[in-house]
Amino acid sequence: MPPPRHGPYIPNLPQRVSSAYDEARDAFAVGAYTACELVCRSIIAYTSAEAIDGVKVNDTFNQHIDHLQEHGYITPRMEPWVRMIKDHGNEQTHTLIETSMERAKNTLTFTYTLLQLAFEMPHRMDLVLNPPENETTLPLRGIPPTPRPMR
Repeated sequence: MPPPRHGPYIPNLPQRVSSAYDEARDAFAVGAYTACELVCRSIIAYTSAEAIDGVKVNDTFNQHIDHLQEHGYITPRMEPWVRMIKDHGNEQTHTLIETSMERAKNTLTFTYTLLQLAFEMPHRMDLVLNPPENETTLPLRGIPPTPRPMR
C-alpha cells in the first residue's frame, strides 16, 4: 500500500494542475524528491498558462515567471524562491543531481502557496462576492459547509 500523499489537498484546481500536484505529493511521499521537484517546476509554468489569459503553455519558464509576477501571483518576496526552483530544475535536467528531502519539501510548499493564490483564493472571493442561493448546499469542493448559528 502506498504511503499517504504529502501536503494538503487544494480544492478548485484545474484538472491538469490538480493531477500534477497530486503526482508531486505522491512523489514526495515515496521519497522521489527529484521527481517531486521537477513536477512542481512544471506546475509553476502551467499555472501561468491556466491562470492568465493569453499566456501559452509553450512559453519559456522565464516568461512564465514574468507573467506570474506581472499579474501579482508571485510577489517580490517569492521571486527568489521561484528563480531557485528554476535553477534546480535546470541542474537536475542536465546533471542528474539528487534532490534532498528538505529541498523538495520547500519546493512543494512554494507550489502549494502559488496554487492557493492562483486558484483557490480567487474561487473563494468569487463565492463571497457572488454567494450561491443556498450556500449550505453548495460548499467549496472538498470542504464541508460551515454550520450557521440559529437566529
